[in-house]
This record gives sequence, structure tokens and C-alpha cells, in this order.
Amino acid sequence: ALGYPSIALYGVSYGTRVAQHYARRHPDRTAAVVLDGVLAPDMPIGPRTPFDAQHALELMFRRCANDAGCNAAFPDLARRFDALRGRLAVQPARLTLPDPATGRPREMEFGTEQLIGAVRLLNYATSTTALLPLFLDRAANGDYAPLASQLLLLGATLDAQIAYGMNAAVVCTEDVPHFGTVDRDALAKTYFGTTQLDGLKALCDGWSPGVVDADLRAPLRSTVPALLLSGEADPVTPPDGAARAAAGFADAKHVVVRGQGHGQLAVGCAPRLVAEFLDAGTAQGLDAACLESAAPAPFFLDAAGPAP
Repeated sequence: ALGYPSIALYGVSYGTRVAQHYARRHPDRTAAVVLDGVLAPDMPIGPRTPFDAQHALELMFRRCANDAGCNAAFPDLARRFDALRGRLAVQPARLTLPDPATGRPREMEFGTEQLIGAVRLLNYATSTTALLPLFLDRAANGDYAPLASQLLLLGATLDAQIAYGMNAAVVCTEDVPHFGTVDRDALAKTYFGTTQLDGLKALCDGWSPGVVDADLRAPLRSTVPALLLSGEADPVTPPDGAARAAAGFADAKHVVVRGQGHGQLAVGCAPRLVAEFLDAGTAQGLDAACLESAAPAPFFLDAAGPAP
């Protein structure tokens, strides 16, 4: 429609599935793809999410334990988090706190579901993961307000960004019908448990699936140049999905950025790296060493922030 003979596509998260399918359908019109937080075509969203979220949280716990300041301020954080989950499962807390958007008093229950939501959302980006040890320590000591406030704030942001009907139309067509056998015992060992999967299945029981191309989930084999970006600590699209997708491209480079979460386009030298890739029109010889110096945000040790 715009008259371009070919285009380069950037896809992030679910958008990586769309970009790959466009490259499958229109290889002659696709100059290159940049895939950021990658889903391989045959990977449904949902069954792996609890395991990926658990792995990202464990990376955070490990990084805190290996950081002298964080470990001194918040020792034994993983065990205390498990104890917190158990306590909230038995006795959810009732809170009255200022609504972070309006400042007006707001009453809410804070139980395991709210804890899971807060931890998951905060663990998406390194800037908010930096707050998790402090907030979990506060909650372990009976102060749930920091986590609850962040849940309200991030939840409101998510509500403004996501069209939930559109989201249901996609996942109930492209993902939930392909969950296959789910090991509920294994899921129960993650902090996420089966909550999300059960919610998706309940949603889709009342939603009519749409129509998709028969080859949407087929492995992609493509000569389109591809740059794939992953965060080491991504809780929803970890690096193994990108590695799986990269195998389908004849001309590809996969870069894993240490300690980062979901979405790498704004991290360090990534914008320049993407520009160099698009200018060259190939991933061959692309030097991504500049991203090796990118580091996760330092942990907040108290309300004043990280150590100097």
C-alpha cells in the first residue's frame, strides 16, 4: 500500500510470531527481521510460562545472594519468599493503601494471587526487578503495601495497553488449543502454579476460536536475514525460544544480553546494533560485543536506592 518494494520488520514478544509468519508468507517483500523476546513458531504461549517465570525469579535470587550488599540486606531471600507464599495461602492480608494513580484510600486483599501478579510484573524488566528484594523483604516482615502498590500501578498500565478481547481472540485460537498434556504436578512446584493456565482454559471454554493458516505453527525455513535478541532473565520469552527460532534462518545472529528481562531494543548499544544489521542486510560478521557491557540495574537496598 505504501509502495515499498520490501520492508524490514521489528517484532517483540508475540509480535515475533507475526513477523516470522509474514517472512514465511512474503519472503520477497521481507528485507530483514529483528526479533526481540522470541517465540519459535511451534511454541504456544502458556504451558512453559510458569517454568520460565520460576527460572527468572531464581536468577534474581541467585544474583542477590552473590551481591554482597543485597545478600547482607536481604539474606535467605528465596526461603523467605516461599514462607511468604505459604502464609498468604492460609491467611490473605487486608490492606488499606493510597491508590498509586489517585492517592485516594483503597482497600484490597493481598493473597497468593496478588503476590504472584506483583512478582511476575516486576520481574519483566531489570529496572523493576531491582526493587524485588526490597519489596519481598518488606512483605516477609508484614508490610505488603510496596508490592500491592506496584501491582495496582503496573496492572493499570497493562489495562491501558492490552485489548483483552483481542488478546482472547488470539490465545484462544493460536495457543490454548495446542497446549497438549500439562504436567500439573510440575507446575505446582513453581511459584506461578496452575493459576494462569487454568484461567486461560476457563476463558477459552467460552470463546469461539477463529481461523489460522494451517502452517502458522510449522517450523520456519527462511533465507531472510534475522537478528534475534534475548534477555537472560526474561520471564516469558527466554533465550531458548530464540535459539529454536534461529535454527530456521540461514542468515541469523542470536544475542543474549546478560541479566536483562523482556525486550532488548532500548538496552545499551542495541539501537546501534540493529541499525548496523539493517544497513548491512546480513547478520554475517555483525559484532555484538558492545552488548556484553550491558548490566542489569543494581538492587535497591532501601528506599534511597542502590548502594553508592
